Amino acid sequence: MSKTLKLLFLGSLVISGCAGNVSPNPTPSTPAMPAGDTSTATNPQPAQNGTASMGDSAGTGGTAGNGSMGGTAANSMVINAPAALALGTSGMLTVTLHTVDGDADITGAVVWGSSDSGVVAINGSSHATGMGEGSADIQATYNDMSAKVTITVGPAVVTGLEVTAPMAPMAIFDAGDVSATATYSDGHTADVTDTTTWTTSDARVAFVPTGANQVQASGGGSTTLTGTFGGANATALVTVNGPALVGLAMDPASLSLQSGEIHWIAAYALYEDGSNAFVPYALADLSTADMNVASLLHGDLTGVVQANNGGQTVVTAGYGGLTATVSIDVTDVPGSARPQ
Repeated sequence: MSKTLKLLFLGSLVISGCAGNVSPNPTPSTPAMPAGDTSTATNPQPAQNGTASMGDSAGTGGTAGNGSMGGTAANSMVINAPAALALGTSGMLTVTLHTVDGDADITGAVVWGSSDSGVVAINGSSHATGMGEGSADIQATYNDMSAKVTITVGPAVVTGLEVTAPMAPMAIFDAGDVSATATYSDGHTADVTDTTTWTTSDARVAFVPTGANQVQASGGGSTTLTGTFGGANATALVTVNGPALVGLAMDPASLSLQSGEIHWIAAYALYEDGSNAFVPYALADLSTADMNVASLLHGDLTGVVQANNGGQTVVTAGYGGLTATVSIDVTDVPGSARPQ
């Protein structure tokens, strides 16, 4: 073979061999990782915090556990607060942080806000104070988290009561003025004598007649006068000079009447020294068990019984915590019965 033919033959072999070793769709190789780095993450994304939506669940009664939440899904904060306040009163606020690691009191670290400080004001020691009637939303903020609670403020309530009564010793059958003054949670005071309920520890010494603003001395000794209003109580000591009251009697003790007749009755207070005293009609607290048989008429000093229809009944007198009765028997007289 000539030298020229040998060169052409070798060139053909070289070209043919190169064409057989080239891939038609080459795959790019992955760059080598730096020495010591074994991470295999592809396109990593930045971490994101999930935020829970806020909501209210105001409770009723003394405390509302209200869970408006913010922050990561694993964390939440809850305000514990009174659901309602009386005008002028205050209630403690606390905040609890719930995390995967446990609960923590963060009350001292939160920032407080009120939607209406004229209704509910918040001071630096985490107290809510009722400033005006209505409702306000209270919000606590801690870092990127918040919680909210609604507090309702109602009317002022009675926080104290003061009563007065005669300080000097009274005589039997004397009457002395009593009074009552209430203090309210917003600081104002009011005379509540007319609507105060009065009781005494021993009515045989003194008592307050129903609807009266005076204490009535009934027998010798001392008694505690108590006034009650708006859930508050106050007391005063009343002293009466004279013999102790031991009984009550009626005169007459029984009556037999015909329908249409009237008759007087009187009550007498009996004392430990053997004396007795007529009890004026206005103080005798008379009542009848059956007005169809006999009714009571207002007398000037004594009581007056009017017989109406045939039958029997009892008239009762009350004085100084004691009672006495009159038995009444009424006989019908044709044409004289009095319908009741």
